[in-house]
Amino acid sequence: MELYEEQGMCRIAASAIALTCRCIMQVPDAPASRRIFAKLVLEVNDFFLVMEKFQIKGTIIEELRRYHKRCLSFIAARMKKLRFTDLTLPEPLQEENQSVPWRYIDWRTGRIMETPLRLESGEVVDRGTLLIMMLSEPFRGHMDIPPRNFMYEPMPELQEKISIWKEQQKQKVLAYQQEQNRQKQEHQQEDGCQE
Repeated sequence: MELYEEQGMCRIAASAIALTCRCIMQVPDAPASRRIFAKLVLEVNDFFLVMEKFQIKGTIIEELRRYHKRCLSFIAARMKKLRFTDLTLPEPLQEENQSVPWRYIDWRTGRIMETPLRLESGEVVDRGTLLIMMLSEPFRGHMDIPPRNFMYEPMPELQEKISIWKEQQKQKVLAYQQEQNRQKQEHQQEDGCQE
């Protein structure tokens, strides 16, 4: 499981999981396939239980919730239609529409960077993007030498700024949610007094 804490591997795994689940959910609802489908759904459920319980940081689940929302919604709708209940399906994240400073974005993926690196070319990418680039690069010869040299320089100052910005965004969301809860409680109290 530790391998999948790495950002690039996490992206690859989450994409594979989302695609596999989507394929499973597209099994036709026919009497002959119901038993097999039910077994597959229970195995998917067990998989999500294991992922939520044993993954150290929950990065694959987080990746699914953040970047595979449509797939999770499709799966949830299909399970609801087939009356499967008490299943462990990650909830898609509902994110606030936020303005992200352009220098915090990995332009190859459109994602906010976690660990920014400056490549030899001068391009700034996230560490996970570099890992995917390296994994997708074909090796040549019997020495397993990649054709390109992926030299990079860590950017700790930018990483610190991104971390601070992300924490500020979390605090804003938390404050907004607390205000929404407070207003909801006030309305409930007002409704209780009117009765």
